[in-house]
Amino acid sequence: MWKSPNGTIRNILGGTVFREPIIVKNIPRLVNTWTKPIIIGRHAHADQYKATDFVVPGAGKLEIRFIPENGGDMIKHVSLLHQQLVDSTDLH
Repeated sequence: MWKSPNGTIRNILGGTVFREPIIVKNIPRLVNTWTKPIIIGRHAHADQYKATDFVVPGAGKLEIRFIPENGGDMIKHVSLLHQQLVDSTDLH
């Protein structure tokens, strides 16, 4: 899988995203007195861009388990993949 180019650039910039307006000549501006574009920089760093993607071969059960070394309770997350594949819905 290809890494997200937006995520790569965002990581290089330390999580900052800049939004610049797309100006189209035949679409009027909302505020006519503005003569220069407003550029907004915001912090938008998220670790999901460092995550690893993988593809499952078909329907089945996906489990993620955490077993603490200190004997604490196991944490287990289970997702059944059949219905999402049948409905073509997103799986998060």
